[in-house]
Amino acid sequence: MNRALLLLAPAILLSACNKGVELKNASVEDVAEATKDAHFIKAGQWSTTSEIVSVNLEGLPAEAQKMGVSISKSMIGRKNSFESCVTEAQSKKPATDLFAGGDKGNCAYDKFSMAGGKIDAVMSCTSPNGPGKVTMSMNGDYGDEAYAINVAMKMPGSPGMPGSGMTMKAKNSGKRTGECKKG
Repeated sequence: MNRALLLLAPAILLSACNKGVELKNASVEDVAEATKDAHFIKAGQWSTTSEIVSVNLEGLPAEAQKMGVSISKSMIGRKNSFESCVTEAQSKKPATDLFAGGDKGNCAYDKFSMAGGKIDAVMSCTSPNGPGKVTMSMNGDYGDEAYAINVAMKMPGSPGMPGSGMTMKAKNSGKRTGECKKG
């Protein structure tokens, strides 16, 4: 689901912040402003992995629960890995929508704390066409050369659509593997 991937983006990309940030009930613009001078990941080649740890489809009727468990199990353990080159300019400033999850003003942080090698944040997003408030939390450790962040997302079900609610947990990690590869 595109929304889930967009919400995971901050956890995948965040890595190192030398200046501590502590905010509550903040807009994505507030968080972006507070972190605009922060140092992010070190430039170079990065290997990043995201793994789905658990999936729970909520509100399934009894006759669909077996199928729901099967679908959930098929998603657990899936890993997406990729290599990327982070330029010096990219390492100093995140993409403009990094903290917004691509939702252009429909998201806000209940809390955002990033300091001393730890990140702890809860973000809520609403969509005019969606079933309600989607909540994502992330927490973990970060440094210039590596990060490991746990992500949890809760999406409410749509009225009249049993099983459309979902809770998903993932873990994201990345490490710098050296200088960018040529070509």
